[in-house]
Amino acid sequence: MHWFLDPKRSRKKSKSDELEKSTQELEATARTLIRTDWQLHRANDRFNTQITQLYALHRVGTLINSTFDLEVIFNTVVDSMSKDLGFDKAGVVFLDKTGTKPLQSAYKGFTSTEYRLFLERFQDLVNSVLQQEEVCLQTVSHATEDWVKFLRSLGIDSLMLLPMRIKSRLIGFIVGGRANVTLRLTEADQRFYCMYSAQTSTAIENARLYEALGQANLTLEQKVHERTKDLVEANERLRELDTVKSNFISLVSHELRTPLTAIKGFVSTLLHFGHEIPEDKKHMYLGILNEETDRLTRLITELLDISRIESGKVEMKWQKVSVPAIAEKVFVALSMNKPAGLQLVKEFPSDFPEIMADVDKIEQIFVNVVMNAIRFSPVDGVIKVSGEGT
Repeated sequence: MHWFLDPKRSRKKSKSDELEKSTQELEATARTLIRTDWQLHRANDRFNTQITQLYALHRVGTLINSTFDLEVIFNTVVDSMSKDLGFDKAGVVFLDKTGTKPLQSAYKGFTSTEYRLFLERFQDLVNSVLQQEEVCLQTVSHATEDWVKFLRSLGIDSLMLLPMRIKSRLIGFIVGGRANVTLRLTEADQRFYCMYSAQTSTAIENARLYEALGQANLTLEQKVHERTKDLVEANERLRELDTVKSNFISLVSHELRTPLTAIKGFVSTLLHFGHEIPEDKKHMYLGILNEETDRLTRLITELLDISRIESGKVEMKWQKVSVPAIAEKVFVALSMNKPAGLQLVKEFPSDFPEIMADVDKIEQIFVNVVMNAIRFSPVDGVIKVSGEGT
């Protein structure tokens, strides 16, 4: 028996293999782009949530220095839980000195019958979890039978309870409920809600102290003096904290917007013009997206380190940095968001020396300066960044 090799058939098979290989590579690239887009959307959602939470925290922090009226504080907190944090039903309860009986409260979203039932179940159901947890979450999908019946009677699927404590003493609690939603809390969410309840606790305690001082008898002058001194010290600490929070909000809005703008620009370009962009440029764009995402992660880690911000300590990561390379990187990142006629020009001598700096911070300086220049330059203008070696 003799076998003969058909050259035409061999060439067809080779072309078929090459086509299949190319198809697989395109599919892998598509999956990578889809996965990257999904991750960016998730990151954007997390950033929006964090900024919303920080606004709510700032709102309560500002309230501490603006009023000692318990009713105003209660209504503001309930409004913040509803509007800022998205709860369908919200309330705040102030307890008596023993911490066992509701004394004063406010609510929103609950009917009067639902809220009365809620307060009636404080002793036998609610109080026990407040004593055990810093952030108490009950959902119909994970709660005990008693809690499931209780949640159903309130018309909600998820209930969050935030104990308010002063020096470990329970003075009240905040409640937030959502219908048709099963709440899930990350560690970051839990830290936020702990700070939120602590701020509210301080505001309520200051208001309570203020009322106590207003009602004090003249025969208790020494006691009034001690309370006033404590109040002044507390207000001083709160003013410092309010300043930190205000600066923090400003930093968040400015620092996070810059990498997000670059990320948004490249993602939009890849999304709308991906089929027209050469593979090497796509790879470069994805590389920039990866770098900007990493920088965004570092920025968030630094911005959310509250203790570092309050202490005024800023950690510098010194290393050798090429200023022309930083300028080129910033130009590439911002080129997606500038007018078509506006030119970005850099002029550095070939022997321009490297400097010792924190690469993230010097890059942020360049971004801020160039973004401002883009914002206030004519559409057909020229923005030039230059340097001279010594």
